[in-house]
Amino acid sequence: MKNLEIAENLIKTSNENGKNIIGQNAYQSLFHISKSNGKKSWIGNNFHNNHLVHSGQGSNFYFLISTYDELKDAFTPNWYSFSNNKYYAYDLSSFNCQDATASLNDIDYENGALLVPSCTDFATWKLRDLGSTFKKYDPDSKPGKPSRAKVAFNGDKLNLSWKKSSGDV
Repeated sequence: MKNLEIAENLIKTSNENGKNIIGQNAYQSLFHISKSNGKKSWIGNNFHNNHLVHSGQGSNFYFLISTYDELKDAFTPNWYSFSNNKYYAYDLSSFNCQDATASLNDIDYENGALLVPSCTDFATWKLRDLGSTFKKYDPDSKPGKPSRAKVAFNGDKLNLSWKKSSGDV
């Protein structure tokens, strides 16, 4: 697999406190990347301009997990670039990511990216995901949630207007 591009997606979860769907304690992730067959040398993969939203209250949570799974002998694809992703959570005190991309030669170091195998703070992850942001999740700032809708008939025209939210999730 070469040059996989995952871009411009809204990826959201509301799992609470690291509970999985059936209620077991577990670290949860918005996006888990693993490969269990095929060649082990994926290259040129890009993950950019995505919106990753954790709307749950827990901090026992990973935004991204890209790891080697010893139990399944499953290798992760290498990611050339993480860039310009927007992360949102209620709790800004914890930010967990793992990236098993092994070599500086496999990433966009020419743009300033650094290898960040694992982190628990956004400042560190931002060294890998260039141009990324981490903001407090506000469910009332969802785009497309209009308010103060008005309808007016003016002559032979029907005018519709509304106030848009200021959110960018």
